[in-house]
Amino acid sequence: MEHAQALVGIPGLSLDSAERGAVDAGRVALTDYDLVLWAAGRQAEVFASDPVDDTSLNASERLLLEGYLAAGGRLFLSGAEVAYDLDRDADPNDAESLFLNNWLHASYVADGAGTFGVHSAGVAPFAGLAPLFFDDGTAASYAVEWPDVLAPVPGAQRVLDYDSWGGAAVFHGGTHRVIYLGFPFETIRSATARMELMRAAVLSLVSGR
Repeated sequence: MEHAQALVGIPGLSLDSAERGAVDAGRVALTDYDLVLWAAGRQAEVFASDPVDDTSLNASERLLLEGYLAAGGRLFLSGAEVAYDLDRDADPNDAESLFLNNWLHASYVADGAGTFGVHSAGVAPFAGLAPLFFDDGTAASYAVEWPDVLAPVPGAQRVLDYDSWGGAAVFHGGTHRVIYLGFPFETIRSATARMELMRAAVLSLVSGR
């Protein structure tokens, strides 16, 4: 809902919505869309013995996203545990780490920024963005206990910083374009802040502005 509300007023857009299972099952084709907004929330597969699959992006979803981006897609992805889930192990060359590096254009730095505040890193597309705050458990969405601290890989740049330390979002522009937030977009406390961030992101991803 927060993603849809944040798109209000941006000209030339129409919106479809689907659960990740519909994409995974092939009922929704990402390549039918000029822009994909992917809300990964705050889940991660922490314990192998856990019978519930809490993987942030499973192998099938990663393959579909890779195909979409390889075809020139535009992706806005946010989530608090994606980098932790994909790249916390000691193997930098496994499929999960390579997806994070090569397609989300980020590397995992730390599991937790120690803050709920974010500000612009002073570069496009968020150069003029006002400081914002995401939910610490006292707002209307859900507590983000472990926002991922991110670093850009070569060819990408850090575009949002946490108030404490480290990168909160990376941007890659090129044949395909990606904005990846290390915290869930929907947990941004202010509706105005969500709209301002989304507008800047969409204009950059779709039109390169």
